[in-house]
Formats: sequence, C-alpha cells, structure tokens
Amino acid sequence: LNAPKGMCVCEGLLYVADIDHVMTYDLAGGAVKTVEIPGAAMLNDAVAHKGFAYVSDTQTGKIWKLGLPLSQIKGPPSANGLAFDADGRMYCVSYDAHEIYQVDPNGVEEPRPLGLAGHFAGLDGIEILADGTMIVSDLKANRIFSVSADHKSVHALAEVDGPADIGLDRKRNLLYVPMLYKGQVAIYKLRRR
Repeated sequence: LNAPKGMCVCEGLLYVADIDHVMTYDLAGGAVKTVEIPGAAMLNDAVAHKGFAYVSDTQTGKIWKLGLPLSQIKGPPSANGLAFDADGRMYCVSYDAHEIYQVDPNGVEEPRPLGLAGHFAGLDGIEILADGTMIVSDLKANRIFSVSADHKSVHALAEVDGPADIGLDRKRNLLYVPMLYKGQVAIYKLRRR
C-alpha cells in the first residue's frame, strides 16, 4: 500500500482506497486483488451499500461504483466522505466546497447541495445515524458537527485537532475520529440530548 485512506467491507471483501487503485482482500481466504480505476488521482473514502463498494476521488471529484462493469457516478467537486442513509440515499461531503451533497448512486442526476456550506470550512468525513442525523468531520474547522435529519440545523458536537474521515460503531454508539495531525484516534460515545 502507498497511502491508504478509506476502507469498507462488502460481500466478504475488504476494500482499501490507495491513491489511484483499490486493493481488495478476501476476508475468508486471504486472496489479494487490485482494482484499477482509470484516471484516478486521489482515491479517498469507501462505503458499501447493497452489494457494491463505492470510492471517492477527491482530486477529480468523481465517485466510482466498483463492480462489473466499473461505473462512474457524478460527484461534487473535491468529493470526500461517502455515506448512505437508511432509505438508500447517497451523500458525499466536499472538502473544497465545504458542502454536503445528495448524490445519485445510479450516476444519472447531478449532485444536489444541501445548502449548508456556510457552516463548514473543509469537510472530510460523514456518517448517518438511523434517524437520519448526519455526523460530519470538518478538518479545517477542527470540529465534529451534527446535521439534523431535515438538513435545517447544524450543531457543533466537539472540537478535535485535525478530524479526518470518521467511523461509526452502530452497535455500541461509538464515533471514531482519526486525528490527522496527532496520529491518534479519539473515540466518542454518542447519546441523545
């Protein structure tokens, strides 16, 4: 691996985004394969949904649906963190546009901004809770935010030094926040207010 970033597990395979290709690791048998991504420049986040893995390319603003055939989805500029909500809607955060976009996982429609860019400085990661609440990490602002399920309100949850792409343990309600500049991971217990 060169500079691995996003990872996800899909259909018994661990997918790892690694700059310009994706590595897959068979969790049962250990077989390793490379998935070439044409024109990839900075593959970043990975997410699994309904039997497919998706990976963002922050430098090109593209999202790739990994499968046969490999297909490209219209992503926002500087596409970074990816997530699906409980109803199968796909979302992507943009680092440079500091906005959250709803993305068409079929690649037909243009990404639709939620109109929240004024709240953020440089989004990196996104997770979506079962009730539709979004949790996003803002690398430039050094904060973790929640966005209400109706996308109308944004609240700062925590100040964190260099929060990168976040991970969620849904069984234990734990939020994992890699701190890019410290080489550490902060772990937060999520609870209702």
